[in-house]
Amino acid sequence: VASPTALKRRQSLLFITAPKNPEDSVEPALFNLVDLIRSSLTSSNAQTVYAALRLSTTILVRQPRYAFSTLLSVQPATSQDLTRTAGALQLEIGKYAQIAASLHDQALDDAFIDLVDDGRTAIEAQLPDPTSGTQFDEAASNRCTLPSGDNFMRLVSAQLNTFWTNSIDVNLAVTQALASVALCTTLCLNGYFCLDPAHYAYAEPQHAVIRRSWQKHLTNDEDDDLGALEKDHRTPIWPDDHAAHLPRLYSILLSLTAELDGTRQDVPNLDQLISGRKHMLQAADVDASMTGVPSSSVFAYQDANAGPTGNNVMSASRSDSPLRTPEPGDTSSDDSPSPGKLSLFQPPPPESPSTTDVLMQVLTFPSPSGNEAGPRTATLNHVLTNVVVLQEFVLEIAAIIQARAAVLGEREVSVGRART
Repeated sequence: VASPTALKRRQSLLFITAPKNPEDSVEPALFNLVDLIRSSLTSSNAQTVYAALRLSTTILVRQPRYAFSTLLSVQPATSQDLTRTAGALQLEIGKYAQIAASLHDQALDDAFIDLVDDGRTAIEAQLPDPTSGTQFDEAASNRCTLPSGDNFMRLVSAQLNTFWTNSIDVNLAVTQALASVALCTTLCLNGYFCLDPAHYAYAEPQHAVIRRSWQKHLTNDEDDDLGALEKDHRTPIWPDDHAAHLPRLYSILLSLTAELDGTRQDVPNLDQLISGRKHMLQAADVDASMTGVPSSSVFAYQDANAGPTGNNVMSASRSDSPLRTPEPGDTSSDDSPSPGKLSLFQPPPPESPSTTDVLMQVLTFPSPSGNEAGPRTATLNHVLTNVVVLQEFVLEIAAIIQARAAVLGEREVSVGRART
């Protein structure tokens, strides 16, 4: 029980902060958990944003049914929303794989396979156990869609737009929240993660379709099934980079890769630095004897690319020191020293910047559209870790799309069965 002094202090604070107009007062009963999450996602405090994203992920994973129509403004799916094709599926996976490769093309196949296995496990966990005798309600899969103006997805997208300058914790929470949305089997991926079937467009065939001799022996039903199979495996045309029908997530990822391409012009050896950061993160929790990677190799990539004139102070031989006193009979020094020797009367050669200096250089990124806060800045060291996090996330989204199609089958993607 609060003391009388604490109660009086609280009453005084309420009196001081009370608005002049009684209608402007906030009613606590009208401020629910969803309002708290949404307001926290707009905070300038990284810890507040991180907590809101983690709470959202917990709700989506543990109790997804409570997130619909509250945290997520879902809409009932129509029959047109359930007509994604196998050709579009392969196109979408390929496009996300291209984004991941554009960030850093190295050792992506093994990571993708592991992420597909993880995604399949998470999706199968949402389905009833077949040994329990419970029948899976097909209507429960893909029964909702996300409208383009959903407030939660809009706020999360705003955090994703500033990915390079966000804190590492916030970016990990953002990617985990989006992956949790994509893993929910009740939601359709159309519009935000995948192409909307309503906007599929196909190129005109350059050659007339030639019927094979064995096709004349097919029954009408078999011929219809073959036609549906060929139709569903056609690859639609991917929209232009600035098209309105482009998946929202893919559009954001395109803008992030464009910003990183601008950074590559300022940091020519960016790919080597990313490779070194990957090795460092992978070996962070593993003993060096198990990995076989020397502890100093992570930070040695800059020294390996130093120019021929660069000198490493730690590896310089004492015999090459400019302060060495020549011994009698020593002919190593004469009136015209070689370029590799130093003299007291010559300026030292320019030193290559140390790894710390390179990693601490500040990079500038443009402000997102509609934001008047001005350019954003982050150190190269910070951006390198965010590149690794973003690439893992892009691969995870592609893996989830693949895993959903494998587990849910025709409830997710049409694979050629004639529709009645």
